[in-house]
Amino acid sequence: MRDESFLDVDIVDSFGLKQDASPDRIVVSFERFRDLVVRRVEAHAGVVLNSNGDEVMSFFASAERVLAAARGIAASIPEFNARSNLLARSFAVRMGIDSGRGAVDLERGIAYSPILDGAGHLQKAAPIGGILLSQATRDALASEHGVK
Repeated sequence: MRDESFLDVDIVDSFGLKQDASPDRIVVSFERFRDLVVRRVEAHAGVVLNSNGDEVMSFFASAERVLAAARGIAASIPEFNARSNLLARSFAVRMGIDSGRGAVDLERGIAYSPILDGAGHLQKAAPIGGILLSQATRDALASEHGVK
């Protein structure tokens, strides 16, 4: 058991992004996107737990770090679309963050936690291009960090 924050990053309408695109462009663009997320997560001391096609789930030991990583990802999307995306349509994301105490095995990259599930539910409710935080995450932040 440990204090944890999870970030769920999901690509909006990944099905639509793939329409009328060649398989090699799809693979390259999605791999480049995943690499962008991994770099931002690791830059803020996070650990990518799993990636399933258009979704990446990550663990952080603090609410400040998870929020900084999410903001970094959001800020990187326009440049990613301009320089790395080979598809006709632009990538857009939704992100959800939840924090609390739960079970996670970082060595194996496995978490069975309602906090992880909470991040996934928040991601689905987030606006396109947005980051939705749980109240627990807001409470865990040392200051408001510009959170609305």
